[in-house]
Amino acid sequence: MAQKTKPLRLDHFDTGARYDVYFEAAQRLVTLRNVRIVGLKTWEEFEDPDDATDTFIAVQNSDDKTIFVEASAVTMVAESGTQVALDSVL
Repeated sequence: MAQKTKPLRLDHFDTGARYDVYFEAAQRLVTLRNVRIVGLKTWEEFEDPDDATDTFIAVQNSDDKTIFVEASAVTMVAESGTQVALDSVL
């Protein structure tokens, strides 16, 4: 059985506020803009094997559609509209 990781805590996020969530997908840094962070899900809650350890952040877009992002892929969260200067370092 896979070892469980320490659960992600959402208590430092205001569930009524909007955020930009930066995460890695397809070997790129992408952003979900203007979303609300509404909770966490695990594979077990999707009725997959009980030894699954992946945790997903549930976010809602401006149309109130829920999107799940693997928590370990998230690299940064900022208040919605925050200008973030990112430079690639080789």
